[in-house]
Amino acid sequence: AAQAQHREHEFQMHGGWISIVNEALGLRDRGACAQVAMSSWLVPYFDRAFPQPAGAPPLVLAYGDAVLRPEQLADALYERAAAFDVVVATLFTTVEPVNLVAACHPNLLPAYFIQDYEVKFARMTPNQRRRARESYTLYPRMLSFAKTEWLRRRIRKAHGTRVAAVRGTIALERFHAARAQAPRPDADAVVVFVAMVRPSTPRRNAGGTMRVLEGLRRRLPGAVATFTFGCVPSEFDALLASDALRELRLDAGATEAHRRHHLGTLDQDQIAALFARAHVFLDMSHWQAFGRAGLEAMASGCVAVVPADSGSEDYAVDGVNARLVSTKDEAGAVAVLAELARDAALRARLRARALETVEGYALRAASATTLRVLCDALDDHADRAFSVHVPCRDNPFLDFSA
Repeated sequence: AAQAQHREHEFQMHGGWISIVNEALGLRDRGACAQVAMSSWLVPYFDRAFPQPAGAPPLVLAYGDAVLRPEQLADALYERAAAFDVVVATLFTTVEPVNLVAACHPNLLPAYFIQDYEVKFARMTPNQRRRARESYTLYPRMLSFAKTEWLRRRIRKAHGTRVAAVRGTIALERFHAARAQAPRPDADAVVVFVAMVRPSTPRRNAGGTMRVLEGLRRRLPGAVATFTFGCVPSEFDALLASDALRELRLDAGATEAHRRHHLGTLDQDQIAALFARAHVFLDMSHWQAFGRAGLEAMASGCVAVVPADSGSEDYAVDGVNARLVSTKDEAGAVAVLAELARDAALRARLRARALETVEGYALRAASATTLRVLCDALDDHADRAFSVHVPCRDNPFLDFSA
């Protein structure tokens, strides 16, 4: 019990988990019976983060904590999977167990919700990298789908795998509520910039993020305020003292200012409240397969500055509803932020178009694409034994409306 409590204390709700749950919630809203399978120690956290209405079917399908190998996960899901039509892997490590389960149930369609190009993750063993690479091609009958053209194109080019298109989802109600409760940022006040820093994930480019924020602070002293979130204070202190920031030669005053404006790890409601009170959000990740935080910022009325040549381009159009920057050009990123700090009219135009854009990513709107992809694949599934003698698209319990 003590070990489980310790693990829960360390658990952080990253964007991948939110994407998985949002997809399930959207499908449930359209009449599908969708659940998210996870270790039982995570259940209390998800019950708090995603409370369901009284009487609603459980969102979580829990299995035991002592699941370490693919065959153990397959054993844990085998019996309960028989009640479903599709079983979906959401990480390369779950592709094998999902297919082991599907092999035991001929009517069950194995699928893979690809959320990132995991082959390029920095902290992987050779064996993990091999398994990530094989996950795209090892099971030809598996349906693969992903949220962005950037990710689909990369997998198609590197592995020859066809990946179906679905749309990313966002719980707009959370961000609408935060925006309604927060005082609207004053165009004439100090311009507030926020950014996520996560040193434990190299592709998030924590050092580059801090160098750009400090560059902006030096260019416009007194006119801007910068805030960060995303890691515990000890990690942030280590970042400030690291070689990545050595060239900045931060004095004691600057170091203390950055410490004072670091907000630690935040939950979804706290992030929504922060975005609603800020003018600009900066994402200097080396790449984003989707970039949920940028979309959430847009939904909060906060101008998003996100990486070019990445999945963010599915929703962000440079100069129209956001700004796109090359994260290799830190001086260029500072210049873009400085322009936004000086030009309140530009911020207002981007903000207005962003609020229009995000409506297409609401849970109900976006889940229609996922439901169509799954049902089309089911109807084409050669081994499927239909429980009802109608195509999936004609199922009266499913809602395909726009």
